[in-house]
Amino acid sequence: MRRAAPRLLATVAFAYALTACGESTSLDVPEKLEVVMLGSFTAPADAAGNAEPRHQTYTLVDVAATAADGTIIDLYEEDAKELKIINRSQIIHEADLADYVDTAFTQISVQFDPTVKGLGKIEEELTVTLPAPTLTLLEGFTVDSAAVLRLTIEAQWKNTITRDEELDPPEVMSAPTFVLELKGG
Repeated sequence: MRRAAPRLLATVAFAYALTACGESTSLDVPEKLEVVMLGSFTAPADAAGNAEPRHQTYTLVDVAATAADGTIIDLYEEDAKELKIINRSQIIHEADLADYVDTAFTQISVQFDPTVKGLGKIEEELTVTLPAPTLTLLEGFTVDSAAVLRLTIEAQWKNTITRDEELDPPEVMSAPTFVLELKGG
């Protein structure tokens, strides 16, 4: 019985604190887009190498979505941003979608600078030019109220480095392939 009193008191105090916070105790969840990127140990279909980079550096240039009526909405209003991508997901950009609740979109695009740098085991700076630096997901979606949309970009980079210590240079990097996935609503 002695233990019930402190629990009851704590519950009453918590309830009182919630009502003292203002008229509403609901959470305000903003509508937003998170763009997440990671490198994965999945080999592209045409990979001919025998190693993968320790990390790759990309320069984010733009993020845009195309509305169902054809209007292109720019979701990136910053200067180009250099990103060091590793084998764990990280948020590379967030965009406020509050102005687009109930708006239907047909696609979303992420544009990078074509030059990608990589770190190999031997070479400190490998470079490759992306053949298609704009990645586009052709999948319709609608921004719902209090929705968080997450666009994941997976850079499949396994076997994109050819390593042979007898050659000059001893490492050469080829471009990864990308898989895009949108979750949320």
